[in-house]
Amino acid sequence: MISTLTPINSSCIKALSCFGIFLMLLSCVEEIELNTKNFESLIVIEANMTNEVKQQEVNISRTFRFEEEGPSKETNATVVLLADGSPFVNFVEIEPGRYVSSQVFAVQNNIEYTLNVQTQDGRNYTSSSSQLPETGQIQDIAVQASEDSFGNPGVSILTNTTSNAGNGNYYKFEYEETYKIIAPYWRSDDLFPIVDSCDFTIDLREKEERVCYNTVKSVDIILANTIGQPEGQLTDFEARFIEANNTIIAHRYSILLKQFVIPEEAYRYFEKRRELSIQDNLFSQAQPGFLEGNITSVESPNDEQVIGIFYVSTVNEKRFFFNWTDVYLDQEPPEIPCGVFAPALTKMDGNCLLKESVTANTVRYWGENLDPTMNEGPYDVVTRVCGDCTASGSNIVPDFWEE
Repeated sequence: MISTLTPINSSCIKALSCFGIFLMLLSCVEEIELNTKNFESLIVIEANMTNEVKQQEVNISRTFRFEEEGPSKETNATVVLLADGSPFVNFVEIEPGRYVSSQVFAVQNNIEYTLNVQTQDGRNYTSSSSQLPETGQIQDIAVQASEDSFGNPGVSILTNTTSNAGNGNYYKFEYEETYKIIAPYWRSDDLFPIVDSCDFTIDLREKEERVCYNTVKSVDIILANTIGQPEGQLTDFEARFIEANNTIIAHRYSILLKQFVIPEEAYRYFEKRRELSIQDNLFSQAQPGFLEGNITSVESPNDEQVIGIFYVSTVNEKRFFFNWTDVYLDQEPPEIPCGVFAPALTKMDGNCLLKESVTANTVRYWGENLDPTMNEGPYDVVTRVCGDCTASGSNIVPDFWEE
């Protein structure tokens, strides 16, 4: 006997399919909690004493769990710098985890410096000793059009150095970049709200908002060495690459390049730290090694893991300026993306629409809207960043700035 199956109508099939998909979606949106197991809070101590006459600095924090936002700062520590084994200067905490020397000083040649730290719970840590290395000088800085490793066009800031060390040096670079900002949709007048009204008067602006300047410090770990190089010199070393579509080079740009000659153990430490910083795959099969420096626990030197580095270094710095046209003669500079729009003066509920934006300091006046549509108001405006340079920088000209 041949049995027959009762056909299922299309609406039932759709219902079953939808129910199945619904169950699948429920299973997909279940939250996965990523928690760190077997976590050990490790102290992190980093300090660089230089031959600059200044307040030197020590930073102390602790490692943090993956699910936490960042490192916790180690507060109320006692920090002392020793010179040739004797206490030389104390450090005071000026903000959580940040300690500065109680007096200005510069490290000197032929002296062994050591850092001692005692935490508020009585744990003691000490560094290996460090001496001032040979000096190195930034000979010159240049800029040229180039491409990065992905083929993106941009500019390379190159430096050449000379060294007093015949067998080579280890370098760490930092920089502060300052660039001119010109608001592309600036005009001298602006909208000023009328009290008890949704309308405005138009009058001259009260402060400089067309030309500004912004300064940003480097965050990348920039390292170089001259081991095996002729006469221990760096030649055309790329200290900074900036893509051509980055508006920080649209007008005039300045870089203050700082070159630190550092000991080899500091170089190896930062080389490893840089390697760890780019391993951003949480589930990678390759597990990074421990970031070991030259600081150890006094009580448990063989058992307690400590992260950090203490070293002394020589510093040399040089400032360099260039304009967009110094690199690209026949190419227009990059611009901030801007658009003109004309918000209605009032909302459907009668509240003042444009006045809210002006009061919140999010727009700037661009001109009269001579032919408004049904949903537009009588004034053309742009976002603040397009019409007011102080949205991106300061209107105070830096003391070092040169045109």
